[in-house]
Amino acid sequence: MLDNKENLSNEKIKKIWQKIGTSKRSGIICPLFSIYSDDSVGIGEFRDLKLLIDWCISVGNTILQLLPMNDTGFDNSPYSAMSSFALEEAYISLDNIVGSTINIFADIKILKEKYPTSTKRVNYNIKYEKRNILKKIFNNRPILNFVDYENFKKENNFWLDDYAIFKAIKDESNNENWQNWDNCYKNRIELNLLQFINENHKKIEFYKWLQWQLFLQFSDILKYAREKGVYLMGDIPFLVSRDSADVWGNYRNCFNLSVYTGAPPDAYNAFGQKWGMPSYNWEYLKLNNYDYFKKKLKYAQNFYDMYRIDHVVGTFRLWTIDINEPEENVALNGQFDPKDENLWQENGLHILEAFINASTMLPTAEDLGVVPNEVPQILENLGILGIEVQRWNKNRNRNSHNYTFKSAREFKEISTAISSNHDMSNTGFMWKFEYGTIDETSFYKICKDINIENMEYLKNKLFDIKNSKYGRLRWKKEITSIKILLNILGKTYNEIWKLVNEYKETFNEQYSFYVTFLTDKNEYQVDLDKYIYGLDIKEIVADIISFIAKSNSIFFINSILDAFIMEFDFSDDDLFDFRINTPGTVNDKNWSIRLPINLEKLKNMQINSKLLEINKINNRF
Repeated sequence: MLDNKENLSNEKIKKIWQKIGTSKRSGIICPLFSIYSDDSVGIGEFRDLKLLIDWCISVGNTILQLLPMNDTGFDNSPYSAMSSFALEEAYISLDNIVGSTINIFADIKILKEKYPTSTKRVNYNIKYEKRNILKKIFNNRPILNFVDYENFKKENNFWLDDYAIFKAIKDESNNENWQNWDNCYKNRIELNLLQFINENHKKIEFYKWLQWQLFLQFSDILKYAREKGVYLMGDIPFLVSRDSADVWGNYRNCFNLSVYTGAPPDAYNAFGQKWGMPSYNWEYLKLNNYDYFKKKLKYAQNFYDMYRIDHVVGTFRLWTIDINEPEENVALNGQFDPKDENLWQENGLHILEAFINASTMLPTAEDLGVVPNEVPQILENLGILGIEVQRWNKNRNRNSHNYTFKSAREFKEISTAISSNHDMSNTGFMWKFEYGTIDETSFYKICKDINIENMEYLKNKLFDIKNSKYGRLRWKKEITSIKILLNILGKTYNEIWKLVNEYKETFNEQYSFYVTFLTDKNEYQVDLDKYIYGLDIKEIVADIISFIAKSNSIFFINSILDAFIMEFDFSDDDLFDFRINTPGTVNDKNWSIRLPINLEKLKNMQINSKLLEINKINNRF
């Protein structure tokens, strides 16, 4: 369909696809905080992306997808940012500040010793230590290109002024949430704000200057990537933190602060997810022609060729939870906003068209979760790629005994194929502990919902407890049919259909994958069990990567973590810990994982030749 662009319903998207081209491509998803070079100070920095781009080229990847690069809030989540515009200051390179007039090499040396990149996880205190040095540079009157700096401020006054004032008040308020500020600042009383601005002009100006420096460093990376033939893909969160400059400032009317947003219950989160961000005031957004969304993209195109729309189903409707809902219920008692399903299609279509028309970047969509029926067709008509997750990409015939994996040829062309991403386990852990298992919390909740009291007894009858770890329950091999499952439970199909569906999704998944994998290769093994269990985890992950690379999807973009699973030996516990984020949790393990080696050593990995071979064989090079 992409080759026949006349089928697309939006004229702007046709031109964008002409620029990108319709050749198959591969790429990686990599958080900047996870990488580091010999020059990095405590965390990955913008300049480190040049080394990562060089590695991408060496293995045949022409897309580098980043997580959101926005100024993060208290939990360091890039998806709950303090601004939809401002960049994360921790990523700045201190020795590359334009106009600096002082020597800070001794300061940098101290920080590198205090915050070594050899640790397993990032210490985000580096952000505030860097800021102290940046203030020292700023207070020593750096030499500015006055015209460029003033132009930057003028062109970005639609977000920069509010953001800088917001940050300065936060500093003066001991970083308190803006909803706890003095009323005069909380409600933006003009006279008081003007007085604060006059008294804190230099502090406010510092944050504007800092964002200019970040702009210069990051936009230079886009230039480098284009010179090397690599497309940079950004990640544009659909939501923003409640404690953000956007919500506090002139865009406040865009939001509905009476609810939290989240996700309804699913197989991985039995109680759903409550994210804490506000929902939107749909009528106000529509009345203002979605100006807020357009301005997000206007600024983002300074840094990217493509972008991922996080939680694209949110453009149609959002799962919302009343702010007074008890914490223990999480997101169970939420509802969709808008409530009227008849409004969902119009809502999503108008917003997505506004996205397309607002920039020259190619939009792709994260269309996972509970997806309204109309979403796939609208995305296809608009030429917006959805996501095909290999493990979830199955033929789901209600009358079948087990759901089987789709072949590589059955992946949608207008899609980005993945095995894992930032919200999932790495593919090695997924294979060892998630394939063939169900979530233990979900099992208990299903039993409770159908009034089964002897849960522990049934758990031992249904699952191989010895080989069940990390909150996952592995089906016993002898539960070979739904009939056996029903007999053990003493229930009818209709009574336990949720558990039956979990069984059909997960029973014997490892076997099922290799049936599909080998059939696609026109290879058939007499003893498939012996074949599977004769492979080590590195070979299995390589097979999964090869399978997806062969798929019909135009893009294949996978987590960089999987490359390291193919290269290094990991213990089970290390596999479990080697992930970027666990959805629905807030802890210091999220958004902090580092790669096992620095960027200078990437070029020497043995797996590089295999990755290049996979891309060449599948015409993604």
